[in-house]
Amino acid sequence: MINKNIRIRAGIVTYNSANHIEACLKSLYQQSIIPDIRVFDNASSDDTVNKIRKLFPEVTVNASSENLGFGKGHNFLLNDWDFDYYLLLNPDVELESKCLENLLREIQIKNERCGANPVVYYKQGSTLSKNVYSCGHIIYRDRRVEDLGIGQYDYKPQRNDLFGVNGACALLSAKALKSISYSDGPFDTDFFLYGEDDDLNWRLALAGWQSILADKAIAWHEAGASDGFRSYRVRVNSLSNRWLTILKNDHPILFLRNIFWIFSFELVYWVTRIIRRPFFICELLSAHVRFLCLAPKFIRKRSKTIRNISLKMESSLFEKGMADRIRILTDRLNKKSNHKSLWTKAENQKNVVNN
Repeated sequence: MINKNIRIRAGIVTYNSANHIEACLKSLYQQSIIPDIRVFDNASSDDTVNKIRKLFPEVTVNASSENLGFGKGHNFLLNDWDFDYYLLLNPDVELESKCLENLLREIQIKNERCGANPVVYYKQGSTLSKNVYSCGHIIYRDRRVEDLGIGQYDYKPQRNDLFGVNGACALLSAKALKSISYSDGPFDTDFFLYGEDDDLNWRLALAGWQSILADKAIAWHEAGASDGFRSYRVRVNSLSNRWLTILKNDHPILFLRNIFWIFSFELVYWVTRIIRRPFFICELLSAHVRFLCLAPKFIRKRSKTIRNISLKMESSLFEKGMADRIRILTDRLNKKSNHKSLWTKAENQKNVVNN
């Protein structure tokens, strides 16, 4: 029996989301449990804010005069902690009518762990597919975070334990988020865009919180609908954020134990992208410069990373073998996967910003 007195806040950070926000908000109002809905708009140049205020006047909208990024937006929506659970939601996500109820039920059954991820399928415009976008995050020994089941058709997961949740759609415990927060909130605002959820998940896991898959909860996501990946800055951020997350959260012993996998797979990734688009080397060099500039700050942040689990438990956060990882990468290289890479999508568009 679900406790319907539990307070749930849905937080959405928008940026030029006028084409998607109506479907997202409608799906929230069709839930069997309707949350308190808050929107933070990152200085959209389209009609996002006016559209929300006109169609959904009861929604609280905070409009920023500048683009502050994903993390700062959510930290703003989280700042009063006047709720029990936070529905982390992208504006291009649409929820099935019992998604929120099923997420909450799964968390309560599992003794109120930190968060639950629904089965999220790809969405293309108004077309809802059965190709999986994410069943939550897992992390391999090469330190790449992957979406469980991504690209697979009508995937039936054989597990519900996760490294963490996908930032597009997840229900998270306010208690857990508050326990690992910095002074300005749980998200590290140095990331700006992409990789914030990886860092958040890692810190939650190290603090002893566990994430699960709620396989009866369903949602759809139009991945990359904001076209943010066309931006040179965003792509550089994405590359450097990965290594900044490792620097801040990884255990030196575990890093050294897996150093062969980490650097060999990184080299393969870099070479593959450079062959596909030689300009990638400029983004890679810029990412290295950004990493070196921020590294001292992130080394200091390591002291704020809470570790409530043993080294053995920390090691168990990573997938045991690499065979599955190799198979996934081989399928992608051979174009046998329905996985939709944000890099590939951006690079296939003529208006990719290269400087």
